[in-house]
Amino acid sequence: MRFAALVSIAVSISTQSRLSPVHPSDMHIMRGRFGRQPTLPASPCIECVGVVEALGSDVAGPAPGTRVVLLNVWGSWRELIVSPAERVIPVPGDLSDEDAAQALVNPVTAWVMTMVEHDLKPGDWLVQTAAGSTVGQLAAARSFGSLPHGQYRAPSRASSGHQSTWW
Repeated sequence: MRFAALVSIAVSISTQSRLSPVHPSDMHIMRGRFGRQPTLPASPCIECVGVVEALGSDVAGPAPGTRVVLLNVWGSWRELIVSPAERVIPVPGDLSDEDAAQALVNPVTAWVMTMVEHDLKPGDWLVQTAAGSTVGQLAAARSFGSLPHGQYRAPSRASSGHQSTWW
């Protein structure tokens, strides 16, 4: 393994990154406008999907070659990431890299937006712009009995299963 020597911490895992999303929060971090700033020099992004390259001496798995997501690991816009073992989670085989790479930020954002910030109840309307975005689609899909209405910029982005308009 080409990165095995880099795993010097006994409880860490070395992962070869395959795909990392770009979130608005990443742009805020780079501009110094995010509440939690990394120590510089640093790379942005807090989630990615990759393949385990090597394990620290006290780590039992996931085995090298396993496709994984890294959750809440700062700096995942890199080719190689060494992270705590407890933040490395195997990815189900039927989940695409694109979906796996967004396993944390977008679903949590959609849940907080609908359930915490707006406290939606069954029968409430959820009207949202940019409904074709990943967060928009998740919010509509997980609206927990509310009535979603999405606004889209192109008819091809409109989701079936709920009301929509496009402009």
